[in-house]
Amino acid sequence: MGNKNPIIKNISEASINRILQKLNSLSDKEKISFLKEQTPPFPRYLYKYRAISNDTSKERIKQIAIDSKFFLSSPESFNDPFDMKCKWVIEGSAFQTRERLKNLFKSLGNSRREIDEKLPRAVVTLRENPDKILGDSVKKAVNSSGVLSLSKIPHNILMWSHYSDCSKGICLQFDVIKDPDTFMKAARVRYNDTYPVINWLENNIQNPFREALLQKSTHWSYEQEHRIIEPGSANAHLSFKPESLVGIIFGVSISQESIDFITELLEERFSKGWNKPNLIKCHTHKEKYALLLYKYITSQ
Repeated sequence: MGNKNPIIKNISEASINRILQKLNSLSDKEKISFLKEQTPPFPRYLYKYRAISNDTSKERIKQIAIDSKFFLSSPESFNDPFDMKCKWVIEGSAFQTRERLKNLFKSLGNSRREIDEKLPRAVVTLRENPDKILGDSVKKAVNSSGVLSLSKIPHNILMWSHYSDCSKGICLQFDVIKDPDTFMKAARVRYNDTYPVINWLENNIQNPFREALLQKSTHWSYEQEHRIIEPGSANAHLSFKPESLVGIIFGVSISQESIDFITELLEERFSKGWNKPNLIKCHTHKEKYALLLYKYITSQ
């Protein structure tokens, strides 16, 4: 069973900025050591599993390899019905409650007269049943967030099956130290058996939704997921430095047609003066249920 969740507090953006300032002052070798020294250690590499099964999936890969940008998904498209679930609590003064509700109603476009009419009853209802008041606004804010899901592992059998078209796709490898400003924003997802508990009065208007997106059921722990969350950026794009794409891993069952598609993309990428990522191939282990990664050798 998972541990009982404490009430979640704010994540400090200031601490992330301090880490980035420190990283940007170090050499690459020093950056590697610095990442290992974090608690918990931050991965040197992050991975994005992708299928190559249709025009949309091919376009997403082209955007990454050629345009150096990620598509940010809306949580509405997630495959886990429990994603974004949380338990809201209201712990604070009556004044804090009224002020937060005023700000909430303003953000939803209510006039001053409408706020004055709604506020007294809303304060009572909020304390009795937070989800009744917060449900719609929380869902709206969460679904408008753009989310990029990454993993710290490139050889998980289930990940290849679920996100790379039954091992017919690829897995892209990104070097964190080549673009810490982008990839250090990838927060580690926590896994638990119970919903995160969030005190609405102790968080700013965005952080509670971020917290709801950073915890999932223990059933998903094999993913070892990291998420970049950009408020208000659902279905938008996030740019990254081209040199941070350092590897492309072919699935066990990838077709020659898909390999040719990736090879052509890399030629176009190289023509722009960018690095050619290492090509790696997955192979099944001869004695156990495991994947082995070897440098890809072309047949030409």
